[in-house]
Order: sequence, then C-alpha cells, then structure tokens
Amino acid sequence: MVSGAYSTSTRAYTLIEVVAVVVLIGLFASAFAPGLARRSRSAQLEDFKSRLVEFDVLARQLALKGSRVTVRCELFAGTVRLIEQRDRAEEVRSIAVPVIVELQPIGFDTEVGFDANGCTQGYGFMIRTDSSVDRLAFHGISGWYEVTRDDR
Repeated sequence: MVSGAYSTSTRAYTLIEVVAVVVLIGLFASAFAPGLARRSRSAQLEDFKSRLVEFDVLARQLALKGSRVTVRCELFAGTVRLIEQRDRAEEVRSIAVPVIVELQPIGFDTEVGFDANGCTQGYGFMIRTDSSVDRLAFHGISGWYEVTRDDR
C-alpha cells in the first residue's frame, strides 16, 4: 500500500458527445432560421409602409406652413422622395425602397403635389412582395389612409 496516494475522478465529454450536441444545435437553428427571416422581412415591410405614411403627414404639414411640397416616386432609383421648396431653397428627404418590395404608384405617374391647404389628389402605392400585395391609399383632402392586403 502506498501512503499518500489518492484517486481523483474527473468526468470529461467524449468527442462523440460534443459532436452530437453541435449537430442538435445546428438542427434547431436550421428549423428556426426561416421563421426569423420571415419576421425580419415582415418588419422591413411594415417599417417601409409606416415611413410612407409619415411622408404624407409631413408633406401636408409643410404645405400648411407655406412650402411647395411634392412627393416623387423614382422607381428606377428605388426611392420615394419628399421635395420641399421654400424661398428658392430645396430640401429633399428620401426613403429607399427595400429590395424585397416592388413598388408601383396608384393614381399618379411619378409626382404628387400638395396645395397650400395640405390637400392633394387621392394617391397611393401598390407594394408587392413574394407573399402579398398591399395597397396603401391616401385620401387627398383629409389625409386619411387605408392599407389593404391580398395574400398570395
């Protein structure tokens, strides 16, 4: 018998156990990734629509303050621009159209102008994605808007 000898028991993971855990994590990630991507696209679409509504509200407010305001849809550039002209100066704000969206103007060719009362003709946008078609319509006089969706 050896005096002072002691035995320690250490538990280590085998290579097979580590590989099994990594494979399980990979399976879970692949199962949840499409759902997360779908939510991200949906959030991007909702953000774009809310920014279009904010543009309409801002255009009406600027027109009431005496600016000449135009909303211009530039399909080839992939932007929607709000152009404010006041005292020979021009200020431009723009929204980039997300890649997942195909945008088409409704009720106008490329521009919508606002009068001194903040009114305009009725106009809107058709917003197409892989899974749906949304119509965002603005009432010309009141600024009231409506969103309708057709799921594909």
